[in-house]
Amino acid sequence: MKRGISFEIPNECGTFLGDVLKPIDITDFIWRVSNEESYLEVNDKLDEELFPEEKKVMPGTELKNLLENNVYYIIFADLKAYPKEKIS
Repeated sequence: MKRGISFEIPNECGTFLGDVLKPIDITDFIWRVSNEESYLEVNDKLDEELFPEEKKVMPGTELKNLLENNVYYIIFADLKAYPKEKIS
């Protein structure tokens, strides 16, 4: 069984992905990020990648911190949540 959601966010910098995921306890999962283009915003300019190549799989606590404590610009992203014991 596959479950998922798709949504569109405004075409601007913000914390939109963190806001959308707020109702979910994202710390209960391991997250895999793929097919994405997104950047951190620093001093009103796009900077480094939000999800660098070495951070394509991360614990939920790390993802929560990244999404709720930064301003970023997401062009597109595919995030998948896995139970902590199921990721390989």
